[in-house]
Amino acid sequence: MSLKLGCIPVRGFLLVVSFLGMLSAPSLLLVKPLSTTSHIASVITLAFNGCLFGGALKYNNKALKCCQNVLVCLIVFYFILLCLTPMTFSRFMAYGYDQFLRYEPVEDLANRLKRTVGDDEFSHEKARKEAEAKFILGLLVGVSIVVVIIIHGLYNYMLVVMVQRLRKFIATRSDKDGFDGV
Repeated sequence: MSLKLGCIPVRGFLLVVSFLGMLSAPSLLLVKPLSTTSHIASVITLAFNGCLFGGALKYNNKALKCCQNVLVCLIVFYFILLCLTPMTFSRFMAYGYDQFLRYEPVEDLANRLKRTVGDDEFSHEKARKEAEAKFILGLLVGVSIVVVIIIHGLYNYMLVVMVQRLRKFIATRSDKDGFDGV
C-alpha cells in the first residue's frame, strides 16, 4: 500500500525533497559577504531536512511531528512576511534607496548630488517621468515578492499535509501491526 497525495507518493516525495534540502544547505555558505546569519541558516536547514529525511525513512513519528511544528511556524512567518515585505520593498524601490546601497566612489556621489540640487536644467517633466518609472519598478518588485512568498507558503503547506498523512499512516500501522515507528 502506497500513501499518496493526489498522484504524488508522500514518503518518496518527502525523502527526495529533504535529501535535496540537505544537499542545498551548504550553498547558503556561498553568500558574499559571509556572515553569522548564513552559517546559522545553513545549520538549521541541514538539521531540519536531516530530521525530515530520517523521520520519513524510518517512519519516526516524533521526528515527523517536530518537522510538522517547524513547518507550521514557517507558514505563520510567511504570513507575516506577506503582510510586511511587499510594502517595504515597493517603497524601497520607488524611493530609490536601492541606488544608495550600491558602491560608488565618493566623488561620483557628490557630483550627482550637486547636479540634482543645483542644476537649472532639471525639469519638472523629467522628474515626473523618473517618478513614474520608480513607481512601476516598485510595484513590479512588490508583486513579484508577493507571488514568491505565496508559492513558498503553499509549498510548505503541502509539506505539512504530507507529513500529517505520513504520521496518520504510522499511527494506523502501529495500531494494526504493533509497529512502534522507530
